[in-house]
Formats: sequence, structure tokens, C-alpha cells
Amino acid sequence: MCALFPKLRGAHEAAKFWETYRHGLLHQATLKAADAVIEAAGNNAAPTIRCELENFSGKLQFVLSPVKFVRKVTDIIEEDLSTWEDTASGQHKMVQGLLRS
Repeated sequence: MCALFPKLRGAHEAAKFWETYRHGLLHQATLKAADAVIEAAGNNAAPTIRCELENFSGKLQFVLSPVKFVRKVTDIIEEDLSTWEDTASGQHKMVQGLLRS
């Protein structure tokens, strides 16, 4: 995930981003702020993903542009559509990156 979204500077930030946005939106229909996250927001004027460490608390701040994020994910899928069509494929670069983590 970090290779696709360089603003996420490591496995910890990528995992917290995934937990905040994916788990929150899919399971709670809202953003889920984890213990290590002080702020999570959506703003189409923002970069695709912005991730910063808040100085006072040491917690992460995430801002996501939903429109830019959807475009980026769509581009990734369209670049390698045959892999995404095969539900059993473990060959996709994102899957391989997760397996190495």
C-alpha cells in the first residue's frame, strides 16, 4: 500500500489508514478513529492522502480526497485488470506487498 500511496510512510501508517477509512466506512458507515489517530477527514481539495504526525499528541492525522482516491484505485485496477478479474490471484503487486509485510 505504501508503494501505491507514498504519503503513507510505512506499514504502521498504512495499517492505521486502512483501519480508519476501510473498516470505519464499511463496518460503521463513518470514519473510525483508532487510538493512534487523532483526526480523520475527507476533503476533495486535499491530496489523495495526507498523513501527518501531530506534534502535541504524537497521533496520526489523516485527510483523504475521496474523488482522487477513487481515481487512483480505479487507475491501479485498470492497469492490471486481468489480475483483478481472477479472484484467486495472489500475483497482484498489492497482494505481494502485503504478504511480505
